[in-house]
Amino acid sequence: MPMSDDYRDLHAEIWRRLPMGKYLLGRRRIYELAELAVGAWCPEWLAVAADTGQERVITDEIVNSVRRLHDAIEVRDHGSLWALLLSYLVHAIVQIILDWWHRSPRNRRLIVKWRKELAHV
Repeated sequence: MPMSDDYRDLHAEIWRRLPMGKYLLGRRRIYELAELAVGAWCPEWLAVAADTGQERVITDEIVNSVRRLHDAIEVRDHGSLWALLLSYLVHAIVQIILDWWHRSPRNRRLIVKWRKELAHV
């Protein structure tokens, strides 16, 4: 997907806010995980989530989707420490995108647009 300035800004925010473990995965892999998270995003569910409990269930499903998609792409087994780090960073990426999503209606429209673009790639 061609990267717009807004998409680059989201990637930059994700990179800036992630903990030090991001350096073990590297920017390319972090951005791939972010793209998987955007593709798995559920705006229609999040729009009707009544409380943070419901929102948590939805974001947990997004995290699980990202991990499944990543596992389907990345077939190498790096061990349990790698799996823990990956899981931790995927949770953090989804939380950062969720915070960004809540910031403005424009951000919510951008996620919907990017999901559609990713579906056609």
